[in-house]
Amino acid sequence: MSVATQATVASLPRLTAAELSDILLKQGTDSLDVKNDITVIDVRDDDHIGGHIRNSLHVPSATHATALPSLVHKLRDKPVVVFHCALSQVRGPKAALQYIRERERLVGPGSTRVTAVVDDAEELVVGKKGPGVGEMLKRDREEQLKREERGVLRHEVEEGEEGWEDVDREGQVVQDSQAAGDEKQKQRVLVLEGGFVEWQAVHGEDERLTEAYSKELWKDAY
Repeated sequence: MSVATQATVASLPRLTAAELSDILLKQGTDSLDVKNDITVIDVRDDDHIGGHIRNSLHVPSATHATALPSLVHKLRDKPVVVFHCALSQVRGPKAALQYIRERERLVGPGSTRVTAVVDDAEELVVGKKGPGVGEMLKRDREEQLKREERGVLRHEVEEGEEGWEDVDREGQVVQDSQAAGDEKQKQRVLVLEGGFVEWQAVHGEDERLTEAYSKELWKDAY
């Protein structure tokens, strides 16, 4: 059983509205391609009114029994997926867990990262302050680019030799070529802390970050 399938609501990694807004506003700088790398999933139901995070996907929680398999397929190669509901206390985290388990079933065990602070063994380090979310995603992107580069080198060697050995960019032999060939990017699944309620309180009127916002609707909400 993979670490991802053992995830719980309490163990799901969170990011704050400030962290997410900072990432979205970078617009592709620092090796992070916002448009292609991050997808925000809004799982609110009939309370999906008064605004939403720009470019987010609305996948109501009531539809998840049938919608999740196609969502996993659609987001298969996305490095980062962020879930939220109104407060991210029930529907958002629940949807993230359901999505993780469906992805592990369809894509394969170990296809998802569910730890926010990790050591070299990709395990949760309790009480240890890790890198900021933006830095963590930047690191993921750089690692993926390196994997893609190694894949090109393996392909070139394979074409020239019948029994090929994997090499890295310094030309050193990698002993376990089969394992290296199976390298795949793990998708990070996060939950937006405080949901759209906290998001709109700070970023509701920022049209770079929020669409269709109605300040009047939120004046006395929650």
